[in-house]
Amino acid sequence: MKTLLRVVLLGTTVCSCALAQQSRPVSDEDMRVVHFEKMYYPPTAQAISKEGLVVVNLKLDMDGNVVDAEALSGSVPLVRDSLDNSRKWRFKPNSQKAAVLVYNYRIVGMCLDNTEPAQFKLDQPNFVSVTGCAKRNVD
Repeated sequence: MKTLLRVVLLGTTVCSCALAQQSRPVSDEDMRVVHFEKMYYPPTAQAISKEGLVVVNLKLDMDGNVVDAEALSGSVPLVRDSLDNSRKWRFKPNSQKAAVLVYNYRIVGMCLDNTEPAQFKLDQPNFVSVTGCAKRNVD
């Protein structure tokens, strides 16, 4: 529980710093998700049991479509999949034409077989949890 609290606080701090660079922060009320794409745990990261946060800054067009995505922080094996996923999202248009997503990747337990999907959860307005399992080495 303490680890999750630290992760959330770290994500909030990173988001605050990133948004401080903009002329005006994007408020939670302005980041309304209209459409999102679920995703699986990135296979490369799952194979090495890589966990962590990825913070993605999004630029939106007038209709709320993502036109650019930039990782502000995160582990390399997790960043590419986060960026690819975030580009498929759509938000309610806002005056800043911006949004931020915080992806939290966690490995929980061992996989029973190779067909278990990861769990994906969106906590509005912008916190994404992707949970996977560690792959067993079968000799």
